[in-house]
Amino acid sequence: MTIKYRSRNGDLLAIDTSNKAILEFGFNSDEKILIPRIKKEGRVIGVAILPCDMCTLNKGDIALWIQLNGEDDLVTFPDPKNDLEKIYETITQARLEIDTSDKACRKFGFEHNDKVILPLSGDITGTIIGVADMPEEPDVIKRNEKFLWIHLDDTAINVLVFSTYPKSELKKI
Repeated sequence: MTIKYRSRNGDLLAIDTSNKAILEFGFNSDEKILIPRIKKEGRVIGVAILPCDMCTLNKGDIALWIQLNGEDDLVTFPDPKNDLEKIYETITQARLEIDTSDKACRKFGFEHNDKVILPLSGDITGTIIGVADMPEEPDVIKRNEKFLWIHLDDTAINVLVFSTYPKSELKKI
């Protein structure tokens, strides 16, 4: 889907909001992100051709466009994979600090970005994100224990589920 939006410089952008286009930058549409350099949060809107010469990118390059929280206009960053961080949350919106390294995931028999089928779910698939402690929530029983966190596929937001399954029950695809 393509939408029209104004950039911070006032340029009218035709933004492709499809996950297919956005995934090339390592993100999904509407994903919550953090921009550590300016200490602000925002959400991914989509990709569009860069219309201006004033930016550090070359005019005509495809850029990932972000809407900062509390602002109407859009901004872009020269190197989204290094300038932006995904915000991972549980279903109850607790934030997680996840170790996405392959080394951490291998302790559970997987690597970051491996695709899996969840047991007892039939056809629900997910992507291995990484390893993190259980967040401090009132209902949490097991604290200070590492869990494997999985992003359910076909969801545009970064809500994660944790795996209590032995690695033999999660099937890699």
